[in-house]
Amino acid sequence: MRLVRIRFSKTDTAKYMSHLDLNRLMQRLIKKSRLPVWYTEGFNPHAYVTFALPLPLGHEGLNESMDIRIEGPTGNEAIKERLTAVLPPGLAIKTVYDTQDAPKTIAFALYEINLLLEPGQDAETLAKEFNSLVKNTELKAKKMGKKGKRKIEKEIILNPLIESFEAKALDGKVQITATLAAGSKANLNPDLLLTSLQEASGAQIELAKIVRKDILKADFEPFE
Repeated sequence: MRLVRIRFSKTDTAKYMSHLDLNRLMQRLIKKSRLPVWYTEGFNPHAYVTFALPLPLGHEGLNESMDIRIEGPTGNEAIKERLTAVLPPGLAIKTVYDTQDAPKTIAFALYEINLLLEPGQDAETLAKEFNSLVKNTELKAKKMGKKGKRKIEKEIILNPLIESFEAKALDGKVQITATLAAGSKANLNPDLLLTSLQEASGAQIELAKIVRKDILKADFEPFE
């Protein structure tokens, strides 16, 4: 038995699939593909499937990570072909390989965010203001957390969770490239960042397209 990592993209209408639904879908697709995967034992056996960093609902991902356990001699290229044959639109297998990095090594995620602004908003002015806010202002956001067994709303400061940030005007839109904390130790959802920037600047955003381009380790090398 060996642990195999599948890198895949989740785009277009598939971005509206929740992580739970994605997990269920992958269980069905693995069964349909007849891959010789290892199943858990017990009352309700199911294929071993884990995701390194679940993608928030509504976000696209270009290089997501899923691990399965394969029994027998089936090669990685055959795994890719058999899964590709059963995938629905919006999901695509990029590569399949034997795992290298443990999920705990994930420290950052690289995002590209494209903002369509409400009429009357100037993209150039807003991009400069966003850059200034991240650099010179303490950005805050409300986030649900735990105190003992109780869920509470707490205020967090976002700046320490932003490793890099650049906003620029492009074709009348604002395009943001950002490296944000991700993983088990710290995590910044880009939706929180956008909400904070909106409140601080008064920006009126009609539509935000958020794409996670890659998952990175603490040394900023790609997670493998």
